[in-house]
Amino acid sequence: KQWYQRRVHGARDTEATYVAWGHSSVVSPWGEVISKASEKEEIIFADIDLEFLESVRNQVPIGFQKRNDLYQVVDKEEVDDRVNKTYKLESKKVAETFAIEDLGDKTVFCRCWKSAKFPLCDGAHGKHNKACGDNLGPVIVTKN
Repeated sequence: KQWYQRRVHGARDTEATYVAWGHSSVVSPWGEVISKASEKEEIIFADIDLEFLESVRNQVPIGFQKRNDLYQVVDKEEVDDRVNKTYKLESKKVAETFAIEDLGDKTVFCRCWKSAKFPLCDGAHGKHNKACGDNLGPVIVTKN
């Protein structure tokens, strides 16, 4: 969207440890400087013309030239980023403890959260990897 910009810079002080440039300014939606300070400390003013702003926005119609046939605009709040969608959802945090003596000679644990036998692996990561290009695999614990 086109808008008015205010560019605020510190006044130039050649005796300071950091020497600022100064020249604070107000810039129109077309990029024209409509008010500019010198390098010294000063207050600048600018008139903001809302009708001009609306006119410029209508000339650069990015807000209503969406190509829904090419892409979708998705509200971040609508996206479900949750990895675990099925297992112990009522728990604040899922943490499992297994005693080594209770495991078989080889136990395969899921890391993709897609297994129907979670926390054990059923190979669901293969389908997951193919669908999204990931490279997940299980954790394999052996007793030897």
